Amino acid sequence: GVDNPMLTWPQRSVFGDVLVRVVADTEIIYLNDTDQYDALGATAHDGRYGLALPGGTLLVIRAGADRRNQRDVRYTIALDEDGNATITYERRFHGTSYGRFHQRFAELQPEDRRRAFLEMVAGISQAAVATTDLTTDYSVYPGLERFSVQAPRYAVRDGDYLYVSLPDASSSVPGVVGDTRVNPVFWSSEDRGTTAITLQLPPAFTNVQIAPATIAWRTPAGG
Repeated sequence: GVDNPMLTWPQRSVFGDVLVRVVADTEIIYLNDTDQYDALGATAHDGRYGLALPGGTLLVIRAGADRRNQRDVRYTIALDEDGNATITYERRFHGTSYGRFHQRFAELQPEDRRRAFLEMVAGISQAAVATTDLTTDYSVYPGLERFSVQAPRYAVRDGDYLYVSLPDASSSVPGVVGDTRVNPVFWSSEDRGTTAITLQLPPAFTNVQIAPATIAWRTPAGG
């Protein structure tokens, strides 16, 4: 519904950038909206409408199948009976986020890298202590970021029970607050991603009383 007027009566201002489109084997690649840090086949215009010249045909610009933006985050959390945790964090960077990741760490000075790492460790837990160095590998695709920490009292021991809050486990869909909604919600860009959390419990606490269900959520109307 949002797109229909634009497609029925295309306005010149809608198509503000000129891209060069080439075909490599059978793959369509868009140039000049990325730079030397990006993976070939990624495009910042993924999912947007384009106007193919000189004929004026409307099309949807698509990045390569493995060059689309997506978050891929994994946590492995090993707990002991007192709630202390050994946590490994790993993230893979796809699409144009790979280019931003590549540029950031290719140009980062050692002291700035150290500070960035400290901020990442504190983001896991204010009491966390790094047990490995920060790994950043942009020689592979998707790019890889990984490190491990020890976090004392990451889980709360209460008698016969052990409570742990899972990282990145939001209780609501971003931008949507409340149980019901009258007006539509609008996101200006796609948000694609997965978060996998592996929780290794101590032997005395393997009887799980409360746990969140596996969630695979899609927006309404096939979004």
